[in-house]
Amino acid sequence: MTRRLARGAVVAVAAALGVAALSTAVAAQAAEEDEAAAEPVEAVPRFVGVAAGFYHSCGVYADGSVACWGENGWGQTEPPAGQFSDVVAGARHSCGLMSNMTITCWGDNTHGQTGVPDGSFVSISAGAYHSCAVRPDASVVCWGSNASSQRAVPPGTYSAVAGGAGHTCGLRTDTTIVCWGDNTYDQTDAPPGEFSAVATGDQHSCGLGSDGTVTCWGADFVGQTDAPAGEFSAVSGGIWHTCGLRTDASIVCWGDGNYGQTNAPPGEFSAVTTGGLHSCGLRADGTIECWGNLHRLTAAPDGRFSALNVGAEHSCALGSDGTIACWGNNTSGRTSAPTGEFTAVSAGTWHSCALAADATLACWGENSYGQANVPEGEYSVVSAGWLHSCAVGSDAAVTCWGHNDDGQLDAPDGEYTEVASGGLHSCAVGSDGTVSCWGNDNHSQASPPEGRFTAVATGDEHSCGVRADAAIVCWGGNWAGQSDPPDGEFSAVTVGMWYSCGLRTDGTVACWGYDGGLADPPEGTFRAIGAGRRHVCGLRTDGTIACWDFAPVVATPSGVRAVTGADPGSCRPLGVNNEPTAGFPLPEWAVSAHGTVRVAVLFLDFPDATAAHTTQREAEIGLPVAEEYLETSSYGNLDVEFVPLHRWLRADRNRFDPEEGHPADLQQAVADMTVRLADDDFDFTGFDSVMIVMPSTHFGGGDAGRAVDTEEGSVAGITRINLFPVEDRPREPIQWGRVAAHELIHNLGLVDYYAIGHAHQLPDPESGKIWVAGAFGPMGLGVRILAEPRDPRLVHLVRFPNGATSSQFTPELGAWEMLAWSRWQLGWLDETQIRCVTEPAETIDLSPIADPGDGIAMAAVPLSDTEVLVIESRRRTGYDAGWRFRWSNGATSTLPGLPTEGVLVYTVDAARVSGLLPLKIAGDTGDGRVDAYPILTVGQSVTLHGYTVTLDADSEEIHTVTITKTVEDDAEAAEAEQVQA
Repeated sequence: MTRRLARGAVVAVAAALGVAALSTAVAAQAAEEDEAAAEPVEAVPRFVGVAAGFYHSCGVYADGSVACWGENGWGQTEPPAGQFSDVVAGARHSCGLMSNMTITCWGDNTHGQTGVPDGSFVSISAGAYHSCAVRPDASVVCWGSNASSQRAVPPGTYSAVAGGAGHTCGLRTDTTIVCWGDNTYDQTDAPPGEFSAVATGDQHSCGLGSDGTVTCWGADFVGQTDAPAGEFSAVSGGIWHTCGLRTDASIVCWGDGNYGQTNAPPGEFSAVTTGGLHSCGLRADGTIECWGNLHRLTAAPDGRFSALNVGAEHSCALGSDGTIACWGNNTSGRTSAPTGEFTAVSAGTWHSCALAADATLACWGENSYGQANVPEGEYSVVSAGWLHSCAVGSDAAVTCWGHNDDGQLDAPDGEYTEVASGGLHSCAVGSDGTVSCWGNDNHSQASPPEGRFTAVATGDEHSCGVRADAAIVCWGGNWAGQSDPPDGEFSAVTVGMWYSCGLRTDGTVACWGYDGGLADPPEGTFRAIGAGRRHVCGLRTDGTIACWDFAPVVATPSGVRAVTGADPGSCRPLGVNNEPTAGFPLPEWAVSAHGTVRVAVLFLDFPDATAAHTTQREAEIGLPVAEEYLETSSYGNLDVEFVPLHRWLRADRNRFDPEEGHPADLQQAVADMTVRLADDDFDFTGFDSVMIVMPSTHFGGGDAGRAVDTEEGSVAGITRINLFPVEDRPREPIQWGRVAAHELIHNLGLVDYYAIGHAHQLPDPESGKIWVAGAFGPMGLGVRILAEPRDPRLVHLVRFPNGATSSQFTPELGAWEMLAWSRWQLGWLDETQIRCVTEPAETIDLSPIADPGDGIAMAAVPLSDTEVLVIESRRRTGYDAGWRFRWSNGATSTLPGLPTEGVLVYTVDAARVSGLLPLKIAGDTGDGRVDAYPILTVGQSVTLHGYTVTLDADSEEIHTVTITKTVEDDAEAAEAEQVQA
């Protein structure tokens, strides 16, 4: 299998992954010995070495012991006792070179990266998911992940080694550098010359020349290889940044500094190390100073509380005085609880609800589906779910509101005492103790067992309940054992994404299912618990709150000063950790968006939906379109290689009957079945993605997934094309290249920008008008506008095979050039092409996104930690000129594109996932409609979030815009948000 680590993969790299210098411990010890007049008494222990991982760091004390701090989801900050001379840190593991020359590693071992070989060693390096070390005989041995042959050490003798994400570099004893492993960005193409040290980053490498200069090579998305001039004594590479220790003992950093990781403090240092989004330096006095962003979760508030409820990424608690305190992710205001006296609170995925002392309801946070629009009346119980809410009324009936695509609002009649709102389903405990569930049941999560219950909890794909005999039973999805509770007596149960936790009658907590590094519950007794997406909180019997999560944070020890937090001028917001969002970095499973992407193409039909045409014909109507779009949109950064198996694989079951449920239920089953049918005839080695194409005569649409297993190993990406049955089947084969491009972009790590379900249901248009879709880019950013049915912007000419032509109208204006923001996420735009605006007023010349050359392709204004205002230039060139389309009858046409040239203004929210409008066009209040086509022409302006964007001039090559800050606070911005013509 080819490499699966991608740009933006969640990895720790650097000096942590191989510092280009002698051991930091050795260097610092030498500096210490040079101090003739050391203070006789130290207030804190002295460090002699430091290493930074992705979200954790470690240091070696002068007495040889090791301390680690930061995220500890895999035990990477729990070093063993012993005497160490050096320490290194990888993505989720750490290793130490002991004084007896053996190596000990701790933390994540999913790739064998802590499985140290026997023998003696003189130096060590930790890569993302592998480790390497130099033996006394100058040979190098590596262990751990070998997905990109990063363990395949070339013959020779070495004095140092440095591990990156999917590659490794070594400094030979003849002072030359050789690298091996993943070479997608030329990170293993070491230059000739004499070097004294070597360092590796995520996808770049650096060498310290014998003359003290630094040379870097490989990926240069954000300037991480643009080393400054001058003399250095050490260099270290992070994910997208690099730091060097100058000979005057100062530190300078370059590359991505959006989280403050390049803002090195002044002063003298003896060593430097770079991690994921932070950097650390060792001062001559033995203290450590770190800067950047450790991405720590918000701690629970102090005080005494009477109730607790946990949402996906936030939590809420009820104080003893009836007030509500919420903490965590505050996107959409989900932690901005109202004032007043309350008796209960519930935290959902994106919103929260509470029961007031007068029995009325209050909800706040995300309201795109009306989930925060509380009904009138008196209630006794309330529950906030994913995109809907439910409550038990004073009459014991259940009422639900919000998103209802799967019937999760359709509560059955009857009397109930408890209700729980899950992902796409709901459950309630009846007055007779039985449980009823409704909504999505694709994993049987809405099919409860018989019997009497006292409590019920719902998640995304499974549910659990406490029986009258105090036993817990779960039903629904169980791929990780989340529905296999332990024996014993329990008083409460809570459900996370793929795990569950129960509160035993003795007050202790037990959890089961996917732990993925989930910390063990703390000692002590609790009276309530709640599970979120990646964390659990418990209300102790003394009224205090304790939380633990997939990455519990170990506090920094004395002697370490942390300067953390995002750069206030950052236009690169941090997304949800390893989840696809509109933020940075891209998830670690994403296929690389640079170099060659190899896609295995398999063709699948069914006994009752057979293809009457060849696979060659099916391929011709889709693959060239997808290939051209992706390669053109990448400005040549991406080369797509489709390798088809040209025969129809016959499924061993009939095609899916849409009356039996949603086709998405069988997505993974379709992928597994197809690969199984092809495995004997196809070698999947070296492929980044698998595309399964079903006959376009019977199916349409598509979807994407993360991985599929083959006999040769796991392939990172999976796309299914023509997945959903069409009503007018069979038909002539129809072009699906645009669908394929969309799904492959999902494999690269991008999300859907459109709203899922029926959030944008449109009212009947006014008389004489129709609704017209205005779409931008392939991922679904769009709005609806009202237009005349014969609006000339909607006309396109259809050319038939016999030479005849006909003018047709279509209710869509498709500007299909990929958005500037998408291209920046994928690394197809350089940092020099992005203008991050932090001044109160700035005028910028924007080049067209279809072909920006070396010009400014995007202006961005940071609005908050997760939100950015974006402005880009759109012209009737490239894919904005229209989309060439071939109809099933052989006719061709160019569908309408951008009707007018100008600038597009939209907002980005990196905390929103697919389907919850992570991008939104200016003027869209959330209903998907605007008053006019959303392109500003000369003289027009738009005001939102306290900024006014005006298009001043159009030279036919450059759009000149002025961005002006008009208000100072969010309240004024909300009042001023309007579209101006």
